[in-house]
This record gives sequence, structure tokens and C-alpha cells, in this order.
Amino acid sequence: PESKDGRRPVITEIGWTVTPPGSSAQTVHADILCWQSKDAHPRKQGLGRFHHILWKPDRKSLCTTKIVPKAFTEGCVQDFHYDKLSQVSSNSIIIDSEVLHCGNSAPIGSWVSTCTIQVSSESGWKALQAGGRVSEDLLWYVCPIQEAAGSNKRSRSSSTDGASNSSRGTDSGPPPMFAVGSKVQVLWEDCQWYDAEVTKFRRKDKTYTVNWEHEDSSSRALPACELRERPSRAKEELVVARAKEERVVVVAKAELTGRAKEEKGSSPVRKRPRLEEQEQASLPPRKRARADAEQDSPTKLQQQRLELSEKGLLLLPDGGLPWRWEMFDFVEECHTRFAGQIEAELEALRAVWMPVDHHSSARPGAFAAAQVSKKFKRHGIAVYAGPPSQRDDGDYEVTGPRFYVSLTRRAMDLFGKTPPIPRGLQRLLWPDAEDSEGTQRLRGLGWALAPPGSDPQQLHADIWGGPKHPKRGRIRFPHILWKSAKGAFCTTQVVPGGFTEGVTSRNDYERLVTARSCALVFDSEVLHRGGAVPKAPLGSVGRWASSCSLEFCSASGWTAWQGGTEGTVADPSDEEWAMLPVAARRPALDQAAEDAEEAEQERTCLLREATSQAALRSEQRLWEASS
Repeated sequence: PESKDGRRPVITEIGWTVTPPGSSAQTVHADILCWQSKDAHPRKQGLGRFHHILWKPDRKSLCTTKIVPKAFTEGCVQDFHYDKLSQVSSNSIIIDSEVLHCGNSAPIGSWVSTCTIQVSSESGWKALQAGGRVSEDLLWYVCPIQEAAGSNKRSRSSSTDGASNSSRGTDSGPPPMFAVGSKVQVLWEDCQWYDAEVTKFRRKDKTYTVNWEHEDSSSRALPACELRERPSRAKEELVVARAKEERVVVVAKAELTGRAKEEKGSSPVRKRPRLEEQEQASLPPRKRARADAEQDSPTKLQQQRLELSEKGLLLLPDGGLPWRWEMFDFVEECHTRFAGQIEAELEALRAVWMPVDHHSSARPGAFAAAQVSKKFKRHGIAVYAGPPSQRDDGDYEVTGPRFYVSLTRRAMDLFGKTPPIPRGLQRLLWPDAEDSEGTQRLRGLGWALAPPGSDPQQLHADIWGGPKHPKRGRIRFPHILWKSAKGAFCTTQVVPGGFTEGVTSRNDYERLVTARSCALVFDSEVLHRGGAVPKAPLGSVGRWASSCSLEFCSASGWTAWQGGTEGTVADPSDEEWAMLPVAARRPALDQAAEDAEEAEQERTCLLREATSQAALRSEQRLWEASS
């Protein structure tokens, strides 16, 4: 309300808050407070100077921030303040950054985010530089707001404003975080930090030029967020030593666990515990369930194979995938890293999901998928539009897109050839010699993706051999779907025995069964579809549905593919449709050799996780030491 406060406001923060699923309410706090006993710039009653604007970008869901009305206590929180918390319920709100407040709890199963901008007035800028409210090193990290036309543009000439002249003046610009000549580390494209020296700071765009140590080269236009102070040599050596200790401890724990079992006397003949016992004992419960299901009786295996062959669907036991394989972990890791980004990109393109021409042969979402694929091509990720969603009311009107995120190119670049398929999985899928001894391939890996509120998918078969290459009871193109999140279920629907070479009828819809399981295997030649996705409750953001996916091609399937399949039709020589070869399993001389080979693969997966975790902990220690 005071005109002088609006002359030169600044943005002090801009972005969004992010809260993990199932989080409790935030600690009650004030964003800005004075740390000195005597405040040179106390807050005037009824006059805000630091304002925090929050809103939900979908304009539908509600902010649920809690505040303590009139609690301008310089961040001091007492028990009675929790009793006075008042929850807001609005799509957009403005709060005073000096009042006590907190974020609300987050529902289980979904992340919560709120867009936010924090602004400081003219008088707030003065107060921000006093009382320890902000570190002096961060006073430059603000964004001035352009003055409105016709405003009184007076210069800051008083001694009180001297600090702001040096940090925000239009002539000098903000002071650099790293001075010229500073020894720093720079984050490069391979996610590693490398030693360099700052040679120039560009005030116009606040970027740095550095010279790389041990190299006769330099890099320009580096933002401050990609630079950090170089830790002392002693700190580096300490971090490396601790990382090595952690890696040794992880493996040692596995060995000690196995020895403890041996000492309890289950088998006095064996001198050492079996490797699979060591690794299994150190697995987390969810992944231990995979190892527990390693051995299946011949009768049970035959029943499962018969069910998959005749019905086209096999529900896997509760607890997830019963096999341990590096490719399962690879898909889950990529899903965790990229799924949210891809969903956000597709959501931003919602306006162009449906084809412009209703008579176009393009699938819904195909154009949006192509645009997102361009952005993620450097990561080896492509997005495709699958068979669309349609109403289930008899008219089967197409209502929206379905997507598939492909990691095939990324896996090819990383693996070249995948590790051998787990023995139990190979026995289930391919009992005949041609398929079990021939070369298997992954024809696709990634995850299926559907927007919130989607109708069921169009009933279809992914691929079939056609008259020249009949199925003959073989499982040539098995497809594994699973949920990486604990407690979640796949809702794929299958027509049992629906091997119709993609031909559908109304009767097929009546025969659909829903595979409510956290993991399943189905034959890509059977009629199936993705289930409906729940709509978002009123006042909340809907959740995208996704299921991790591996699609195989057996040796006999490859013969059909080269001869020309139907459903999925492509030129086998086209690089875009290339398949990822699977390394052949070495023929074992006896059962002991097979057990050792399986245990070695299990150990490789475990050590890979341990090494990754140790490296991450090492990076965390280095970051904490330098911050």
C-alpha cells in the first residue's frame, strides 16, 4: 500500500515446493526472521514486506498450507501455536513470510507440489540485509522486478543503501559467488565434478568462464549452480576412505550373515556358506522375495507354463517379480528418475493430444510423444503413442491417448547385450530346445503410461506371426508387466485364450478378466488392453498410471519377425526397431555349476547396488562438508 515499497521490489525465491508421498505435516516455522536481540528494522504492524505467493497450476486443486494467525514471533514456536494452526483451502494464497506457518501432510501414493514466488518490498530489502536474516553471500541471488512505466525512478544514494548498490546496482551488477582465480570444481555432463579455476565472471547473465586443470582448454557460460568450492585434500581423502570402508562393510555383512547361519549347524559338512545364502540374507525384504522363489517344482512349473500357453496370462506370486535380473533393476531405476519429467512434459502438451483431422491415421498422442522424444533423445529415451483409450459403452469412441516410454536405445548404449535371462524365467517361457538354446532378444523395455481419468484401452494384440508363421502353442513374444511401487497392482485385462490374430468381437469384451496382481506375464499375441485409470478426486491432481515392462522375442519369434509379423509391422533392418540381444547362458555341467552361475549373477546385482549406494553416500559427505 505504501508507494515507496513498490519502487524496487525483488523476487527472492521462485519455483515450487515438493513433498514426498505420505509425509507428515511440516515443522511450524517462519521463512524470514531476525537473529539479533535488537532489530534495526522491525516489522511495522499491518504492513507486510516479505510476501509468499502460492498456487496450484491446474487451477483446480487446493493449497492446504496451515498458518498461525498474527503469529509474528521471529520464528519462535511454542506449544500453543500448534493449537491455533488454521488450514487454508484455496487454489492460490498469499502469506506473510514472517508469520508462523507449515505445509500440510501429503497423501500416501502421490507427491504434492505447489508453485511459489517470494517477493521483497523496498523496505523489506533493507531489513533483509540486517539482523542476520540472510547470509551476505546470498544477497546477490535475487531477481529485480522491472519498474512500471511512469514510476519515480530515484537512485539509492544514502549510506544506508550502500550495500544494496554494490549487490544490485544496474551498473555494477551482483557480486560473483566465486571470485576470479578461485579454485573450484565444476559439474560436467557425465555428472562428475572436475577441478578448474575461475577466469571470468559475466555480470550480465551471471555466468562463469573456467580453465580446466591438467588440460589446455576452457569452458564458458557456466551457471553458479554448476560450480562449488573445491574441498581440501584432507577432506577428499577422508571421503574416499569412508566410501571404501562402506563398500567393504556391505560385502562383509553378507559373508558374516552366511557364517552365522553355518555356525548354527544346519549342515556340518559344508565349510563355507553358499553364495546365494550370503547375498539373499543381505537383500531387503521385497527383493529377498524374488530370491526365495528361485526354485520351482517341475509340476508347478508345468502348470504355470500350461496356463500361460493356453490362456495367455500368468499372474505371478504376491511380492513382485520372483526372479533377480539386472534388466528389471535398470527399468525401475530409469522409471524413478525420468517418469515424473516425462509425465510433466506430456501434460504440458495436452492441448495437442488429439489429431487435428478426425480422419487422420495418426494415433492420439502421437504428435505430443514425438515432441517429448526430441527432448529425451540425448538420454536414449523415446516416447510412443500406443493403442488409444476408448469408451466402454458399446460405441467404443476413442477418448484419449496411451503412451509407451521406450528405454531400448538407452539399454543398447549401456549394455550392448543384456546379462543372461534368469534360469527360472527361461525354463518357464521356453521349454523347447529351439527357443531355449537359440538367441533371445528384448524387443522393448520401459513402461506403459496412461493419463489420469483414462478410459480402458482399445482391445488389441501387440504382434502375431500370421499364416506363414503360426503360433503352434509356443510363447514367442512374452511380455512381463510389474509395479515398482509396493502395494500397487497391474490392472491389465486379457481375453483368456484370445489368440485371434488381433481380430476382436463384442463377445471378447464380455470375456475380459482383470489381472489384479503386482506382477504378471502375458503373451503379446493374446487380446488384451490396459485398464481404466481413476479420475482425480475433486480438488486434487490426478495421478498418471504406469507399469514397468519387458517384452521378449524368442528364437522362433525372431524367425517370424524376419519373415514379416503382423500387428507390429516393421523393417527388421530399420534401426528404430532394433532389438536388444540377450547373452546366452553357458551350458552347465551339473546342478552345482548352475547354482554357482545363478549366485554369481545375484552377487553382481548386489555389489552393483552397494557400489552405487556407497558412491552416493560419498558424494553426500563431500557436499555436506563443503556447504
